[in-house]
Amino acid sequence: MKSQSHSRCRRSVLLLLAGGGLLVSACSLPLPQAQSDLTRYFLLQEGVKAPEAGETGPGCVIRVERVDVPAYLLDKPLTVRRGPNEIRYLEAARWAEPLDQDLARNLMLGLDASPGVAAIARGSRVDKWDYDLRIQVTACEGAWGKKVSFAANWTLRSAPGSSRPGVAGAFVGQNLAWDGTSAESLAAALSEGVTQLCAAVAAAARAQP
Repeated sequence: MKSQSHSRCRRSVLLLLAGGGLLVSACSLPLPQAQSDLTRYFLLQEGVKAPEAGETGPGCVIRVERVDVPAYLLDKPLTVRRGPNEIRYLEAARWAEPLDQDLARNLMLGLDASPGVAAIARGSRVDKWDYDLRIQVTACEGAWGKKVSFAANWTLRSAPGSSRPGVAGAFVGQNLAWDGTSAESLAAALSEGVTQLCAAVAAAARAQP
C-alpha cells in the first residue's frame, strides 16, 4: 500500500512538472508581428487655369448640384485601364474620400476661383443663382503607355428665375500623362484634368448672354 501511494504521488509530481514545462514553452513562443499597413491615401488637388485675355465677362453664380461617377470608380482604389475591357486597381493607393465628393469639392473650388464665376455647393442658403451644374464622369483613370484618361459630360441648367440660357458639353482632358508607376503621379495628372474641366465649364458659362 505504501509503495502504491508513493508511486501515485511520484506520477502526480511528474505530470505537474510536465504541464508546467509545456506552459513555459507556450509562453516562450514568439508572438506574430503586426504587419505595417502600406496603403497610401490620395486627394485631388484643385487648381485654376489662368484665363486668356478677354475671358473675364460678366459674373455668374453656379451651383454644383451633382457629380456622378461610374460604379467601378466609386469607393475604389486608383484605377488603371489595361485594355477596352480590363482594369487594374492599385490596391495600395486609395482615394481618401469617395471620388464623387472629392470631385464636387474641387469643382466648386476651381470654379469659384475662376474669373467671372462664383460657385456654391448644393444646399447653400443662397436666394439666387444662375446655373445648376451636373457632371457625369465617364473616365478617371490611368492607362498603359503613361496616358491618363479624364472625361465627363457636363450640363449647366438655367436656375429658376435665371435669364441665362442653359448649355451643355462633353469634355476630354488634353495632354494628361503620368509616369506609369507612381500613384502620386496619377493623382496629380487627374487633378490637372479637373482643372481643365473647371476652365471649360467656366468659359462656357461666361460666354452665355
